[in-house]
Amino acid sequence: MANIVGTSFRDFIHRAGDGFVAGAGDNEIATVTVGADTIDAGIGDDFIHADAENDSIIAGAGPTWSSPRQEPTPCPAEMGSTPSGAGRAPIP
Repeated sequence: MANIVGTSFRDFIHRAGDGFVAGAGDNEIATVTVGADTIDAGIGDDFIHADAENDSIIAGAGPTWSSPRQEPTPCPAEMGSTPSGAGRAPIP
């Protein structure tokens, strides 16, 4: 279980070793666990991959995107990051 707090920058929050790769310009926060985490996105344009268990996600003031629990999907090389934007849904 972890308590994760995002920044005012464009955060890419995920679990280290999960196969997801932060894109250029993303602030990588790789401290998500397979336990029940509390993730506060903070402000900024964020992407969150929460992983297993019952996680609590607190959306910040900026746009926040969360992926469903799924295996990473490689993007085309020109996209420069993994996973693809498919399946991302904004958190209200």
